[in-house]
Amino acid sequence: MATPNVSQVIHGIGRKIAELRTAKGWSQARFAEVLGIALQNVQRMEQGRQNFTVRTLVNIARKLGCEPRDLWSVPESPTRGRGRPPVKHLTRR
Repeated sequence: MATPNVSQVIHGIGRKIAELRTAKGWSQARFAEVLGIALQNVQRMEQGRQNFTVRTLVNIARKLGCEPRDLWSVPESPTRGRGRPPVKHLTRR
């Protein structure tokens, strides 16, 4: 098995971030608010065009409720989904 190059690793982390974000029902805009960064940075991250510092990966993992190592796991889908994530309805008690 060939070792992935840096671009492939960054792209895979971006895809995993997108999967975890959509699983929470967050739009990219909402995730940018949660992280306190510009929407364009989230878009670049998820497209694999943004390099990550360890500090950034730890912060992203914390906000997504996972361990930083989870961001390195293989994404379920190698390509980016289109459109907004489905809305999660809140139930009242």
